[in-house]
Amino acid sequence: MHGRQPSRVPVQLRVSDPTANPLSWVPEPGGNGHVVDLTRAATEIEQTERLRVELARSERMGAEVSAVLETLHSQSPVGFGFVDRDLRLRRLNEALAVVNGAPAETLIGLPVAEVVPDLWPQLEPVYRRVLDAGESVGNQEISGVTPSDPDHVHTWLASYYPVRVDDEIIGVGVVVVDITERKRAELLRTAVMDTMVESLYALDQEGRVRYANRSGVEMLGWSEAELSGQSMHDVVHYQRGDGSPRPERESILVRVCNEGHTIRMTDDAFTRKDGAIVPVTYSAAPLLNGPQIDGAVVVFRDTTEERADQERVQRELDALSWVGRIREALAGAGIDMERLDRDLAANAGAIDATLTRNNDQATAFEFRGTPAFIVGKFRVPGVLTMAQFTQVIADARKAAAAKK
Repeated sequence: MHGRQPSRVPVQLRVSDPTANPLSWVPEPGGNGHVVDLTRAATEIEQTERLRVELARSERMGAEVSAVLETLHSQSPVGFGFVDRDLRLRRLNEALAVVNGAPAETLIGLPVAEVVPDLWPQLEPVYRRVLDAGESVGNQEISGVTPSDPDHVHTWLASYYPVRVDDEIIGVGVVVVDITERKRAELLRTAVMDTMVESLYALDQEGRVRYANRSGVEMLGWSEAELSGQSMHDVVHYQRGDGSPRPERESILVRVCNEGHTIRMTDDAFTRKDGAIVPVTYSAAPLLNGPQIDGAVVVFRDTTEERADQERVQRELDALSWVGRIREALAGAGIDMERLDRDLAANAGAIDATLTRNNDQATAFEFRGTPAFIVGKFRVPGVLTMAQFTQVIADARKAAAAKK
């Protein structure tokens, strides 16, 4: 040790005190260069080692987070960007660069107004708001053409947030998602729904209206905004065709939402906003989100005209049935029905002409239905008893005799 500098030699010691830290010993040289003592230094080796391990772990975690963020930034289909206070692009990933039709590195430092001039009138007020007010703006729809696809209109959903360093806003962070395909699908759905002849509405799990097409709201007399969020049972399906109340527990449409059955009803009724009861036929099917019932869709139509046609046909059938019974009665009375049919066929033209003339006369005399009589110059609408009929004839004869 003579002539040498003291060296610190870490020595692990086993001590009886479990709380004691390992110590390192430093040789203390005497005047003649010989070691005369060992000074025990309070170097906490174990604590130093523990801090080194923690530092290495923290550095690894930091590297992992950085790698994840970098991967998200470079590989994500979502566009990320950073715009400084001068409204110049300072950072953007490839997903956002694709919108602009150029590699990301060529766009760094360019003004946003120069990169997307057609979109800038929509973007500038948002950027100013974030920078001036320091507030985030989320889920803003932006539509327009871009340098990468100038022939087609695209739609994006964008969010903007202030980026701060030491409470100072240094720029605007941007998150952009291309929703062009979704928007086109929505427009197609709207076009189909609003042009279909049938009326349609969609319900959520609680039977509240999510959507109603144009035909549906016109038929029911409500606007879509008025129906949205309303219980369809409480607004439209609360009474039967005869006006009697329909309890919700008996509503088959509510059961579709709750139980998931598909149904078809040919004879039911909805109530319009003005209180009129409309006969309808409808089919209803559950909306499924995986195994879960997420509501129902109902397609329906007004059957008022169909009901009127059915009633007319039924009246005609009843009339034919009555004619059949008359023929049976005539045959039973001994009338030669074959000859009657031949006479009717032979004189059909004359009979039709007479009926037409009588109908025209009835219209001219403003008869309202049958029976009605013309006796002499007397018009007698309505039903007469035999005594009244006899008196009318007597009066007509008397009037005729007075003229002679």
